[in-house]
Amino acid sequence: MVAVLWGVLLLSVLAVSFGAGAGREARLARNFLDNSEARSAAGAGVYWAVGELLKPPEERRVTPNGSTYEIAFAGSRLQVTIQDEAGKVDLNVASPALLAGLMSAAGAGPESSRRIAAAVADWRDADSLRHLDGAERADYEAAGLPRPKDGPFRLVAELRTVFGVGPELYEAVAPFLTVHSGLDGIDPAVAPAAVLRALPGLDRANASEIVANRDDADAARATVDGLSAVAGQFLKQSGGTVHAIRVQAVTQSGARFTRTAVVQLLARPDRPYRFLQWNER
Repeated sequence: MVAVLWGVLLLSVLAVSFGAGAGREARLARNFLDNSEARSAAGAGVYWAVGELLKPPEERRVTPNGSTYEIAFAGSRLQVTIQDEAGKVDLNVASPALLAGLMSAAGAGPESSRRIAAAVADWRDADSLRHLDGAERADYEAAGLPRPKDGPFRLVAELRTVFGVGPELYEAVAPFLTVHSGLDGIDPAVAPAAVLRALPGLDRANASEIVANRDDADAARATVDGLSAVAGQFLKQSGGTVHAIRVQAVTQSGARFTRTAVVQLLARPDRPYRFLQWNER
């Protein structure tokens, strides 16, 4: 009888353990499926944005000026943000004056902004000549930092390694930087207000006015034409070919996934676009 009772007890323990294990496996499988669903939905959002950008401008339902669009896909909710890269400051070609303006708009002091802008110029050029207030290899070595690249930025994230750039400043400026526009300036028609405020000679009121008048072409042009000559030298026109896309997907179960990409539109019928970056966060 005792042996039978012990056997029953052992079977009960095994049954409970098996049930608990099966429950964990089911939850893991459910989480995996939810995350996969969110990942797929975010990817679909990127392709939806690309499809809109490939349409003639007059047929598009989107404007690539940092606006966010909410769409539904297979039961998931998507927030899609599209930004023409010409509305950002290019780390590889922007002048120190424009870079310093962006750092200042992000909260850095005047001296710090000037030094970081000069350090960026030193980091990306191939020579060992130090710009005024800049930083070259000896400065990095003395501070125990990795050596500067002495070449073009391949990713905005490389700004983290530039002399004088702290984590908080990087997080503040990274959304407004690019390595894809090729412009020493920005297109005011697609630039966010935070980038417009980086223009030397442009104040917060001017930036807000430009953004407010974007839907009125005449008013927008009058605002831009009224800017100072200092700010005007940094105004460029976008070619409309390179765009950053950010999609946040939320499934019915609450699973979330964020996909970011940079797409270049190509004037080729056999290959209408290509991705320059494809990231997840």
